[in-house]
Amino acid sequence: MDANVDNVYLLDLMAEDGAGNSTMLELSITVLDVAESAPEITSSSAIAVAENTEGVVYVATANETVIFTLGTSKDEAQFALTNGTEISFGTTPDFETPLDADKDNVYEVDLNATNGGGLSSTLEFTFTVRDMDEVAPSITSGLTASFEENGTGVAYSITADESATFSLGTSKDEALFLLENENEISFTTIPDFETPGDSDGDNVYLLDISAIDVAGNSTTIELSISVTDVNEDVLSTIIPVRSLKVYPNPATNILSFEADQAEKVTVADLTGRVMFIPAGEDEQLLDISDLAEGVYVLRIETANRIYHQRFTKR
Repeated sequence: MDANVDNVYLLDLMAEDGAGNSTMLELSITVLDVAESAPEITSSSAIAVAENTEGVVYVATANETVIFTLGTSKDEAQFALTNGTEISFGTTPDFETPLDADKDNVYEVDLNATNGGGLSSTLEFTFTVRDMDEVAPSITSGLTASFEENGTGVAYSITADESATFSLGTSKDEALFLLENENEISFTTIPDFETPGDSDGDNVYLLDISAIDVAGNSTTIELSISVTDVNEDVLSTIIPVRSLKVYPNPATNILSFEADQAEKVTVADLTGRVMFIPAGEDEQLLDISDLAEGVYVLRIETANRIYHQRFTKR
């Protein structure tokens, strides 16, 4: 309402004494602006945090410079306001042990904001604490296994009570094994009972197996795989036959033999388990490409006797 509408009001003041002497003073009065509306709190009114979260979980903001304070009538005692705007839990939240007033893991807090003009506003916001997977997986496939010497293939398959990623340790006999197809453990070289490769030479191989789930929980077990002796006396029936030739030995895909009057041919492992019986007109050429690496016995029956010849598949 001042003449030039700049909120600076000008006045002339005159003072005159009894003798008629006077003086003039120009006075300016400046009208200052003050806040006439309460501040607006612009930070969220609801957030969710995982249990066990530490540190700052909420940063308060407003549309102007304010001083933030916490109320006192709800769950504010469970929080700390630091650095003017940062809110954190006073005690690390635990879903299984809620500390909010009604024990439902929803913490209610009044946040106050006061501006320079003394005007204030309050925001009621909530912290929801979410449950997290805190249970480590359990390896259910057992702590022991046995495996026959000269065997090939999977020695142990790992299973767990939930989806998990498996790994082998490094401090025991793990270097003698491969972990393939996510959960299958096999020997890197064919085990021989008479020549054990484990660290203490007792044919009991020790491995640490770890399982970690998607939440990062992990567990470790010690697995022992015992290599068992095979009665290789079955090979004592192998009778050298001058008229029997087996070649090449070791063989990879095709094994050839020469024998007089062979009536039946069988391929077996060292325990006597039949692996296959070749069929066809030319039985003296054997396709062994499907056999796993290892030692086998070629069994040849004639009209008069049975012969055995050991060969190695590579």
